[in-house]
Amino acid sequence: MPSGRICRILALAALFVALGLSPAPARAATNGFSVLHDFAGTGGHSPNGALVWGPGGDLYGTLSGNLDGVDHGAIFRRTTSGAVSIIHTFSGPDGDHPVGLVAGTDGFLYGVTARGGTPTNIDCAFVGGCGTFFRMTATGVVTVLRSFNSGQDDGSWPNAGIVQGSDGAFYGTTLQGGGYGSAYRISATGSFTLLHRFTVADGINPEGGLIQASDGNFYGVTNQYGPNGGGTVFRLDRAGNLTVVHGFAFQDGYQPKARLLQAADGFLYGTTEGGGPVGNGVVFRVALDGTGFSIKHAFDQWGSDGFRPATGLIQGADGNFYGESQDGGLGVYDNRSGDVYRMRPDGTVSVLHTFSGPDGRTPSGLVNGPDGLLYGAALGGGSAGDGTLFRIDPSVPLPVASVTFEPNPMTNGSTATGTVTLTAPAPSGGIVVDLSTNNEGAAQVPRSVTVPGGSSSATFTVTSDFVIFGTASLLVFASVSGAGISAPLTVVSVSPPPEPSPSPVTIASLTLGATTIRGGTATVGRVTLVDPAPAGGAEISLTHTRPRIVKMPSSITIGAGASAGAFDITTRHVKSTVVSTITAGTAASTKSVQLTITP
Repeated sequence: MPSGRICRILALAALFVALGLSPAPARAATNGFSVLHDFAGTGGHSPNGALVWGPGGDLYGTLSGNLDGVDHGAIFRRTTSGAVSIIHTFSGPDGDHPVGLVAGTDGFLYGVTARGGTPTNIDCAFVGGCGTFFRMTATGVVTVLRSFNSGQDDGSWPNAGIVQGSDGAFYGTTLQGGGYGSAYRISATGSFTLLHRFTVADGINPEGGLIQASDGNFYGVTNQYGPNGGGTVFRLDRAGNLTVVHGFAFQDGYQPKARLLQAADGFLYGTTEGGGPVGNGVVFRVALDGTGFSIKHAFDQWGSDGFRPATGLIQGADGNFYGESQDGGLGVYDNRSGDVYRMRPDGTVSVLHTFSGPDGRTPSGLVNGPDGLLYGAALGGGSAGDGTLFRIDPSVPLPVASVTFEPNPMTNGSTATGTVTLTAPAPSGGIVVDLSTNNEGAAQVPRSVTVPGGSSSATFTVTSDFVIFGTASLLVFASVSGAGISAPLTVVSVSPPPEPSPSPVTIASLTLGATTIRGGTATVGRVTLVDPAPAGGAEISLTHTRPRIVKMPSSITIGAGASAGAFDITTRHVKSTVVSTITAGTAASTKSVQLTITP
């Protein structure tokens, strides 16, 4: 919370005391979060990509611009004294839409822009350039070392940051050109080598950039295709030989977009924007040789601790992992625009901060600070929607210390008493703790509970009104001002076992009226069953992987005796071709089909 707002709250509380009144329960809390800079009116906007510490301990970052041929983006610096300024504004020939920086071992900063430059290739010239590789001094003097030219011997649109290898050269990827994207090596003087052209078998659209792991090889992700259709984790040696380490198949994640992290345990950690148990993305771990793949955390259907994670992880000095999601956060009934979360090595996730707009929207990357704090930027939000620069102290205790239940497990059809305990007594007037669960069908909680002033805990009632069979495991979330934790709760059925169920509903096919459509138009999906639907009908769940572009129902019911049902699919306009995987499922089977949406 900004310090001015804290002062106003304290002054208001003093006024209540002076008048003999009780202030309303509080919701505000700083939780170690502070906005360092609001980019409104600074000559740049939309900070994108991870920040980097440069010469003299200053913090540097990139501002994306509009990709409109006028606003080409910029580079900013935050000095050790806290002053933020634009030190370079791109003009087009020197680049357009910068996407990250790296501090070179020679004292310069190096980076790429996704567009712009002075290409000799006519196709690149027609679209305003296919990107640049540049060197920059600490004060913002930029020298373009290469303009990308597309074609089979180059690449275009390097939309991910670069990494400096142990040999002193820089390694990166391009989104297109040279096939379905390329990987390259470039020296500090601009000498360029194309290392690899991506194929459908490799995965296409390498969006996360590269890291160099302890074995000397480079690792990255592709966003689509590969052996299982959902993107890949790949290994690239210095000669350009590529090996698929893991292919995603939706159930284990879908469409990874972020840079990988090699953690202290030697494993690679990453995120996927979609897929997993409910389709909202996962945090995964895999060994360098592809073994030991596991989902460490799956984001739930409410986006309680975030969803659509499109940025990677960092590992803090405390051994925990820190990341961001571009949507969701706590509490689930409030305005949410992404969050910063902490994941312990066992996969337990807590939310350090949920963005609401004035403090930023759509966080775009974290970096560890030399002071032990976390620094990041939000692509939008702030006073004018131009983005913010923020800092989080991960050592500050979260406002909620624990959530417990008695009894736990609880019985279906009964009630349990939940107790939320704060890390410090509530202020005068009390404090509101937001509550939610990731499985309202198994157990229900009130939207909030107020801890009275001076007290450290409060109780609430958990109900389980809906009939379940077997055992349901769920999480209950408790948070104050978008920062909080979750606690497990188990609901056990005492109902007699159900009558033998009819034959499972099995899907024979899922088809689309058109598999390729223009954005802004519609098509129809059709689900066909192997056998006619049983008495009462058959409910078919429907999911897709492009929630901001594709709109369709979450389920359809095929009437008793019928063998097929249809549903409408509408789309929004897009600037570039995207692919959405549409899945129809029952308890017994699933079918998926891909819908391609073109500009």
